[in-house]
Amino acid sequence: MLPEPLKPLLLPRGVSLPETPPSRPAGLRDPLPTLTVVTPSYNQAAYLETTIRSVLTQGYPALEYFVIDGGSSDASRSIIEHYAPGLSGWVSERDRGQVDAILKGLDRATGEWFIWINSDDLLAPGALWTVAAAIQHGEVDLIGGVTRQFDEHGARGKVVCRQLDVRSLILEQLPSGCRWHQPAIWMKRAAMIASGIDTSSHFRFDYELLIRYLHRFPRVRYLDDTLAHFRFHSESKTISTGPRFRDEHLDVLARLAKEPAFAAYADELSLGHRAVAWLQQVDALLGDRARPRFERLAELLRGARADPDARWTRNTRRAARRIALKGGR
Repeated sequence: MLPEPLKPLLLPRGVSLPETPPSRPAGLRDPLPTLTVVTPSYNQAAYLETTIRSVLTQGYPALEYFVIDGGSSDASRSIIEHYAPGLSGWVSERDRGQVDAILKGLDRATGEWFIWINSDDLLAPGALWTVAAAIQHGEVDLIGGVTRQFDEHGARGKVVCRQLDVRSLILEQLPSGCRWHQPAIWMKRAAMIASGIDTSSHFRFDYELLIRYLHRFPRVRYLDDTLAHFRFHSESKTISTGPRFRDEHLDVLARLAKEPAFAAYADELSLGHRAVAWLQQVDALLGDRARPRFERLAELLRGARADPDARWTRNTRRAARRIALKGGR
């Protein structure tokens, strides 16, 4: 039995966590696949308890769960200690950020399959049983499901994993058909270790990992089931550090372009790099309120015509409308 919550949980509207462990779905064989979940966290006490309970209320017996806290100065440690009996392990110590915390969890993990769930997100009820059934359905290297997004006002849409392959990921900023969101991506632990995580990245390390992983382990099973809920809030890394994602995206593509293993993707890497570099220029034009809107609009359209394959995209057309109608952001 889990202890009582310390505070009211911050759940998406319409989502509740089971008060008693759900029963095992029919059709699953023994032994069940062992699943490792790691939650990296730092100063997320407002949301951490909800995340922990979303994992521990899954009722999945072959679960290994680690919480890796970066030495938070808020109430995170007391929350972790409250749930420590249900955890496979935890630490609360200074680290070098999210990637370092994930690697600490990976070092401790013994499960066949692995995922990290950040401390402001949560596993969907029943997600682990759904993943186990997908694993037992046949040989597969990666499982991609649905992530539903939300904020304090309600639902903000969903991301359904599709078209996960190296070429489509490299061109994800173009109409490649690629759709993914990390909280609904499950990888084999041994294959993930073999693929490697670049510790110099902080914002697009998961993108690079996914490309490297699928380059060596390409079999994907797509699920239409909701596996996770992603929380938008003002402190989340996706919102508070958005521009730095572009810089690291360019670094990833440039790094891959230098490696012989990705020589077959030279054209795609060049096109993808040009597309992201253009989006940096678009961002600057959107944010530049010092210049007249039609001057910026003209510059945008000239730039798009100079390299239409990389630049004439839905993002460019949307930016043109925003500048013309509202001046930008």
